[in-house]
Amino acid sequence: MVAEQIARYLESRPNAVDNIEGIVHWWLLKQKIEETTEVVQAAVDTLVNEGVVEKIERNGKAFYTSTRQANSDGTGEELT
Repeated sequence: MVAEQIARYLESRPNAVDNIEGIVHWWLLKQKIEETTEVVQAAVDTLVNEGVVEKIERNGKAFYTSTRQANSDGTGEELT
């Protein structure tokens, strides 16, 4: 269920990029879905394995975005 909610969020916001904490707070809580970070991480990992979400490493932190966005220009969104 959580993976479906994340995928749905990314369908309507293909430029979204965030770390796990941001996904919990902004992507899911904003949709009135409360889950633990561990459940969200497992869901995101599933979506990465399925090719729906891309993991981007920046400054020792993991960020996640839609593969549709990452593939549109070959670079994904710039993170600072």
